[in-house]
Amino acid sequence: MSESSRTTVVTQYGVPAERAVCVGGGPVAALAVEPDADRYRRQNIVFVGYDWERKGGPEVVDAFAQVRRQLPNATLTIVGASPAISQAGVDVVGPVPPTEVGRFLGRASAFCMPSRREPFGLVYIEAMHAGLPVVARRQGAVLDFVIDEQTGFLVDQDPRALADALVRLLRDPDRCAEMGKRARTLVETRYTWEHTQRVMWDAIRPRLSEPRQA
Repeated sequence: MSESSRTTVVTQYGVPAERAVCVGGGPVAALAVEPDADRYRRQNIVFVGYDWERKGGPEVVDAFAQVRRQLPNATLTIVGASPAISQAGVDVVGPVPPTEVGRFLGRASAFCMPSRREPFGLVYIEAMHAGLPVVARRQGAVLDFVIDEQTGFLVDQDPRALADALVRLLRDPDRCAEMGKRARTLVETRYTWEHTQRVMWDAIRPRLSEPRQA
């Protein structure tokens, strides 16, 4: 699904490069029917992930504490995981059905998930499809679609770097909206299941006429 996974298949498993094709993926969570009209001015950060540690949840909370010192009205919504957190401005929602994820994305100003290891991460695509700029760790699959300074910010796994990127976004609602618009356009053109199907079929079709090997 990502170029980083494709590289692993070729370099570590010996698959010929011409037979390993990156096909991407698309959003699963439904969009909010009516996104909050003031979403980019609400200074709400949303995190969506069940594997709290691997998805970088602790770093998000540490970064948010720094954000609040500069932006006292900022809030953080945690969806999926249920960490025991008692911190001003943090709302732990916990697990929700996939059909409900879009509701939280539709209220937010920015999406943050600095995952430590991620072969793809559909929730990034879903956040971008919902028109959110993304703040993520500079590694793995996110390098395919989080374009630094355009559809979000790529940072090192450091709470201070996360906080700085989030403050830059939340202080500038117009920039949030513009980056979110670019993110959505990218998803709608390159990260849909229809696009994935076409890439897969174009890769498979020529192989169907190849002679079988004994």
